[in-house]
Amino acid sequence: MILTAKHHDGFCLWPSKYTGHFVESSPWKNGHGDVVQELVNAAKNHGGIDVGLYLSPWDRHDKRYGNDLEYNGYYMAQLQELLNKYGSIREIWFDGAKGLNAPNMSSYFSDWFSMVKELQASINIFSDADPDVRWVGNENGFAGDSYWSTINRTSLSIGNGNIVDYLNTGDPEGTDWLPAECLVSEDDAQRLREFRGAIDIIFSINLADKCLTKASSQIGDKDSDFRAQNVLDSDHLWTYWASKDEEFKDNWIEIKCIDELRFNVIRIQEAIGLGQRIEQEAK
Repeated sequence: MILTAKHHDGFCLWPSKYTGHFVESSPWKNGHGDVVQELVNAAKNHGGIDVGLYLSPWDRHDKRYGNDLEYNGYYMAQLQELLNKYGSIREIWFDGAKGLNAPNMSSYFSDWFSMVKELQASINIFSDADPDVRWVGNENGFAGDSYWSTINRTSLSIGNGNIVDYLNTGDPEGTDWLPAECLVSEDDAQRLREFRGAIDIIFSINLADKCLTKASSQIGDKDSDFRAQNVLDSDHLWTYWASKDEEFKDNWIEIKCIDELRFNVIRIQEAIGLGQRIEQEAK
């Protein structure tokens, strides 16, 4: 669960000692409230839900915005507050959004990223560009078709509106693993949970578990790590069948069952633990 700890209006949902523009200025809990702490506590009480925070780089309230050194120092101080005070934060959001009339200034993203990793090494950093999770390129919640988690970081820059299509689709030849993240409605999330439940039921029994396999070819001998029998096991990440690399040759695999079986669905998937390799299936 990701909370907007500070949006573009600069109002902070935690008691920050670096500004007076925070919950102290509101009548809520007589100015002694802390929304961030309450979220962290609630997440812990509900089974240990992971917490993420969004801290807007653009600040329309703070007079330091527009002065590179002063504002970047202020921003990094607030990052330190959030990452030192509230325990493990699993994701931190950055973006390059700002108004057309906003003062021109440079955000020291590389310094921010370095400090964040120093404070919490296992945290995921989200931004328009890198280093861990990328923006999907739109606010509608749609990834590209096709979509690739791989991309080239050298082609990205935060706040660059010319790369939204590239962010949306990724790059099959990309050298960096940088999956995209986007908004998902509560209705869509509920349908996905239902779909996941249906998948778990459908594939709860592997009817082909005791079957035998025969393939056009495989790398290594019959007991190799790439044997055809791997397609029938329950490890969907790291075991797989690999045919010999023979150009212009179609490969096949045959599954033979001793007992007669009746089924109406079959699952074929790539070894996703090795990354995305398949762009489309034959029709």
